[in-house]
Amino acid sequence: MATELTGVDITVRDIGNRAELRDVYGQWARLREVEDSGCVLVRPDHHVAWRAATVAHANELPSVVAQVLGTTVSPPCAAL
Repeated sequence: MATELTGVDITVRDIGNRAELRDVYGQWARLREVEDSGCVLVRPDHHVAWRAATVAHANELPSVVAQVLGTTVSPPCAAL
């Protein structure tokens, strides 16, 4: 949905013990500064642009991406 609203491809990765990317030693869990349901937006230069502590804040992602890019969020097109 963020891609549709901002025009930017966003790759989602699940990191954890039973996830797509395994956190075998728990390093990610110690460093991420968010809950298990949270998310981290990482820029292409590997700097953290934004963190959402829990999934409850995930709906802010399109606005955050637009802010990082200095653009505006376009509302989704209504189905015709």
